[in-house]
Amino acid sequence: MIHNSLIDTFSVLLCQNIRFIQKLAPDELGRLGINLSHIVCMRIIDTNTGGVTARVLCETTGYDKALISRMLSTLDKLGYTERNPHDVNMRRGCRYVLTERGSQLIERMNDFFGDLSQTLVSGVDEKELKSFYRTAALFTDKLRELSEKND
Repeated sequence: MIHNSLIDTFSVLLCQNIRFIQKLAPDELGRLGINLSHIVCMRIIDTNTGGVTARVLCETTGYDKALISRMLSTLDKLGYTERNPHDVNMRRGCRYVLTERGSQLIERMNDFFGDLSQTLVSGVDEKELKSFYRTAALFTDKLRELSEKND
């Protein structure tokens, strides 16, 4: 049956694509002491007015709590994020926001991802792209459901 090998192919392709994107990412990330996982978190923070909690980052990225905690600590130390000043009195559940420095970096990374996206989709039929993204979202939803059943 052909479907048995599809998850293997899908998994390999995902791993390869992540590696390729990491290779294409600006060299400055390594010099700055961060990687694409940090950028993913920063982009999520950037798209949420008022910031996001560590818990939301865990839920959104699928990264575990310890990794998110380490990444936020690094981003705070490097001056890319900070706790939302409105949450100063909270011990738990405080939201993280980007600093001016973090916003500038995310703006550059958004340009990078925008250019990469344009290059990737050039020459691909819009109908095919919509179908691809719809299917990818469906796979993600099904994989989430299956993984939650195992929790």
